[in-house]
Amino acid sequence: MIIPPELLIKTPLKGLAARLKPQVYKQDDIYCVLYGETPQNGIFGSGLSISEAIMNWDDNFHKILKDDTKLKSILAKMSPPADVARFLEDYREEARNDSTGYDLNKSF
Repeated sequence: MIIPPELLIKTPLKGLAARLKPQVYKQDDIYCVLYGETPQNGIFGSGLSISEAIMNWDDNFHKILKDDTKLKSILAKMSPPADVARFLEDYREEARNDSTGYDLNKSF
């Protein structure tokens, strides 16, 4: 998805968003955050404010970390820098070893 430059918003990002550098833009009255080709094939969040959209994006990012197939698909299409890909793999491995919520055999 090519977002017209006039819709893009430059805003400081924190946490995982700062590492992945998703696109932040406004469409009509909704703020959107996208890492990937499209909202359907990437990590997407939206909200009535930039902070709300980033929080929604962060929540969706954590959901995708639980789905190896979806995560690998996004990474293959986006070709993130090596340090980001390594960070995501390490993060996923840590989540696998955390018995509080990650179920490798669970389908989402």
